[in-house]
Amino acid sequence: MNLYCGIDPGKTGAIAFIWEDRSLRGVWDMPTEPVGKSRVQVSPEGLDELFNYMEQGARLCTVVERQSSRPGQGVSSVFSIGDSFGAVRAISYVYSHLAAEVTPRTWQKKINRPSTGDSKADSLKMARELFPAYDGLTRKKDHNRADALLIAVYARIMFRNGGNGK
Repeated sequence: MNLYCGIDPGKTGAIAFIWEDRSLRGVWDMPTEPVGKSRVQVSPEGLDELFNYMEQGARLCTVVERQSSRPGQGVSSVFSIGDSFGAVRAISYVYSHLAAEVTPRTWQKKINRPSTGDSKADSLKMARELFPAYDGLTRKKDHNRADALLIAVYARIMFRNGGNGK
């Protein structure tokens, strides 16, 4: 059976897994590890453990939200984003039968996510409607979990319709 994974990368990102019938397998905040005294980074070991656990007995199909730098961002911020994206991308390609990357605009349009001008609230609202039994979307800061769930929905649509991955 296919298991679809959506990933909102980054230190505060999330990873969601849904089955072919769109039932929820699980949602996790991005695994992180300390760097120095006051910083964290995405944990490749934590990602490896999660993917190893999740893919057993399933055909894993993963979509990672593409990350890029923006004008005005600091060097350390850009490096952190790239480091997180690279770790997530590498692990997802190792474990997934099919894997791809998508821009936020593309997945949001494909799943018909509403756009009221508050993307965090829009994602939370839609994810709550699609997964009413999941209680991990109660706070505004849970928007990363909502995005991961919606990216998993996008993965299901894309791969079921013959989308290509790796």
